[in-house]
Amino acid sequence: MDFLQTSTMKKPSVVITTCDSLPGYCCAQYVLKQKNLFERVKCGGTDRNNKFMRDLQEMGADVCQYDLHDTEKLKQIFQGTDCAVLIPPMHHSDIGVTRNMIEAVKKANVQSVGFLSVLGCDKANTKRLRQLHQLEEQVQQVNAKCVCIWRKGFLMDVFFGMTQEFHKGKLPLPTKDKKCAPISIDDVCQGIAKQLAELARGEHGERAKVWELTGTKAVDAREIAKMASQGLQSKIEFHEVSPDQIRDILKHGQNFTPDLAETYVEIFELISNGHMNKVTDDLKKLLGGKEPTSVEKFFEQNQNEFRPR
Repeated sequence: MDFLQTSTMKKPSVVITTCDSLPGYCCAQYVLKQKNLFERVKCGGTDRNNKFMRDLQEMGADVCQYDLHDTEKLKQIFQGTDCAVLIPPMHHSDIGVTRNMIEAVKKANVQSVGFLSVLGCDKANTKRLRQLHQLEEQVQQVNAKCVCIWRKGFLMDVFFGMTQEFHKGKLPLPTKDKKCAPISIDDVCQGIAKQLAELARGEHGERAKVWELTGTKAVDAREIAKMASQGLQSKIEFHEVSPDQIRDILKHGQNFTPDLAETYVEIFELISNGHMNKVTDDLKKLLGGKEPTSVEKFFEQNQNEFRPR
């Protein structure tokens, strides 16, 4: 059974969770750009007054606020939905509460379920990423026609939490010479939206149960600094920092909560242990054959944010 395939010819409805965070907001934006394909696009979050949620409402989303601890009310949000895109609230302290979302989807009998995870979480020794893998396992047990898990690789968007360091010409990372294949959240969300659009148009190509989303080249911190220099046309130097130092930098970064900073500390540990040194073409497939954004291109597109001052 293909991911997100439905048994009826009517326009499908979709619920996207955690739209009060960047991944949920970005995903919802791309879906709403083609909202004529859907019967309903519902965007949920714990704070409907959040800027992301207000923007989505202006774009025509059916915005709803939920309590992650109330499974019965969560069920009502998913009731009658064809597809659920579940995004764990990594910016909150208790991502384990996502299990209530999954239970609600199960009770609402949603037939197509997608879950956004992290590449290598099945090998993690740290609290939050271990929880994420446990949530993956719970999603796979949902009695739906199809379940899809998107494991995203290292997101370059974390660099937005380091802009003050970039302004000094520095790239602070605790990963030494270990490699990963960086991607952008924009590409991930475009890929998810394309899958949803295929559903709406009745196009059902080959689907995988687990997508491992990476860039096209694995690079280490020094190579990332060199690519950033090329994209920004300014000298950026890699500076090795400790996990505590990167945690402190991210805690003070724009739009970074302490809990989101902690998640990235754990992701950097994954990289340091070699668990993100993988390259696949899954993201390119999701993007319909388009090459994912390169490191150089990412920095070129965001020069105003990163260029040294």
